[in-house]
Amino acid sequence: MNHKKWYALILSIFAVTIITLGIYERNPINLSCAFIEKASAACNYYPNQHYYNGILQLYPHNPNGHIWALETGPKPYNGGSDVVPVGGGWYKNSGPDLNRIRNEVATPHFAQTRPTLGIGGNGPFNQDAWREAGYMDTPTDWKNVEISGLFFPCADCQGAGQGPQSVDFVLRGGVQSSETPYNCQAPSYHVAYSFVGADHSWKLERDIDHIQGYSIHGRDGSQLPVAPGMGPIGLGKPFGFKAVIYNNVANTQVRIDVYLDKSGTGSQWKLAWSYIDKGGDPLIDSIRGSLRCAGEHPELPITFGGPAVSFRINASHVDFRQLTVSEIIPPKF
Repeated sequence: MNHKKWYALILSIFAVTIITLGIYERNPINLSCAFIEKASAACNYYPNQHYYNGILQLYPHNPNGHIWALETGPKPYNGGSDVVPVGGGWYKNSGPDLNRIRNEVATPHFAQTRPTLGIGGNGPFNQDAWREAGYMDTPTDWKNVEISGLFFPCADCQGAGQGPQSVDFVLRGGVQSSETPYNCQAPSYHVAYSFVGADHSWKLERDIDHIQGYSIHGRDGSQLPVAPGMGPIGLGKPFGFKAVIYNNVANTQVRIDVYLDKSGTGSQWKLAWSYIDKGGDPLIDSIRGSLRCAGEHPELPITFGGPAVSFRINASHVDFRQLTVSEIIPPKF
């Protein structure tokens, strides 16, 4: 190779290095992850970051799945209150029953048929059938999902509902009801952030079915790998809260990644903790009583999608905005 070709090659390598370092400066990552599919916790690389409804999304939307935003989509279902604007782009729940703030975002099919399911109809329901099919209602149930929102607990925020003051995302599952047989639709993960520091700020629960009362099981923040600085933000400050749930390739494990944005802008997400449900975790294989539903296996992760996800608020005077739910193309693990 003559000296001109060597010179051109050196310039090309230098240019690629500068570009790569520039990308790294804007998005600090493990550089090896830029050239492989995300396969481990060390590879927090998201080449398809984009904004949806003003919220930075960390995973690409699956065009074959659903996507929803509070400001543009159908209003969420809530049996005891309505979502109403309060100014400045913020919303709140208003109505006769503010102890049951469960803003359910249903897939379009389930929004029309609730509580009837595609598999099982009106019951009896069999969770083994859902596990085998990979869904409860239709193949486009919420399964691998990124769910986000901005929240503002006002200075006079008080506890309400079941559990300590917190915001709780309910991932997967269908109707969250204690009424038989609909209690059997409730297999779901609950990811909660307590802005006042209860439960060491965080909690992860897994419901198998649902009866009256608050789950007695779950991992709190002292039993989760919480990153430094991810504690309570307190009252009177907005914050962003995001959870991402997806299966492994074999559909035998479930990974949950949870993020917090203490800037309250929806653009500065920091990984708070991750958890992989491989089954057999006595701290989260919870059931509120004896086994009552067909196909219940508390020792197994909830690998099937559900037609509903919910934004649950266990407090009064919490405003919210830019709630989003997106079916994602999950990284492989």
